[in-house]
Amino acid sequence: MHLPQRIVMKNSVEDEPIFSSNSLDHGGAVEDEPVFALPLDSLKGDITGEPALGLERPVETYPDAGRVVSWTTVFVVCALSGLLSVATTFISTIFYGGSVGGLSVILFAPTIEEFAKVLPILIVLDKNPNLFRSTFQIIICAVVSGLSFAAIENVLYLNVYIRDPSVELVKWRWSVCVALHSTCCFVTSMGFAKAWRKFKLQPFTGWVKDVRFFLFSAIFIHCLYNFLVMVVNPVS
Repeated sequence: MHLPQRIVMKNSVEDEPIFSSNSLDHGGAVEDEPVFALPLDSLKGDITGEPALGLERPVETYPDAGRVVSWTTVFVVCALSGLLSVATTFISTIFYGGSVGGLSVILFAPTIEEFAKVLPILIVLDKNPNLFRSTFQIIICAVVSGLSFAAIENVLYLNVYIRDPSVELVKWRWSVCVALHSTCCFVTSMGFAKAWRKFKLQPFTGWVKDVRFFLFSAIFIHCLYNFLVMVVNPVS
């Protein structure tokens, strides 16, 4: 009877390559792995910059404009507002002509005018809000836009579209109508100023939501005025 030979291991467990050295005797400890080589606070891309965390960060940076560039922008915006007022006035006369109904006079024409009067300001705020240095400049642009629109509209109405306007009508247009257009633009400029101040504290997108209440308020005032004029007809 032959007994099975005993298997004699030449190498013990400690002799296996994986256990060939003591972690205490070499530099390959867990702490020496590359992933642990740098402390977390020294990493450039820390977790606060991860998009998944949804932390609020500046969306885009804009260069700050100097005083000369800023006031030049204000002048250009005011000039463009005047030129745009001419085109808008011609468009508005289509609605005021009476061929498209009273609803257009009350609703569509005021909406077009209030958007058009502040369009240059909207463009500047969209391209580079830092071209404005203060809310005062924004308000100036808006009010000048309203005044220029009212002036051009009055010249066209009293000299082209209306034959032999009465003295009362002339006084009404150069007082009440001028006040209406400038006031509506001033109301809208309050929304622009609010959005601009918020943007200066923390750049963000979607700033239009801070403007729409004021813009819609200006449109409502203008629509209400047109409605009352059609109903009451204070001057002819």
